[in-house]
Amino acid sequence: MSDTSTPTFNFTGFDGIITRFAFLLVAEKDGVVRCYGTGIRVVPGIGLAARHVIEEYAREFGFELGEGHASFALSALYVAKSPGNETQDI
Repeated sequence: MSDTSTPTFNFTGFDGIITRFAFLLVAEKDGVVRCYGTGIRVVPGIGLAARHVIEEYAREFGFELGEGHASFALSALYVAKSPGNETQDI
């Protein structure tokens, strides 16, 4: 039996608890920018993203995971509530 109902989503403001840990993953190669997913900060300097998200970037930019070095830039972006808020680097 499958559920065919439409999912509902709750608004999460910048002051929500998840917003303190979530980041946006953005990749760029030769001026082409893509955003396919998010990740979470585990501790400062260490974040996690789902494998399927990273695989999508690899497919987009013609890279096989585990084969050599990637030729695209991947950045984790954190969005603060407003200028002046204290944030930590991920």
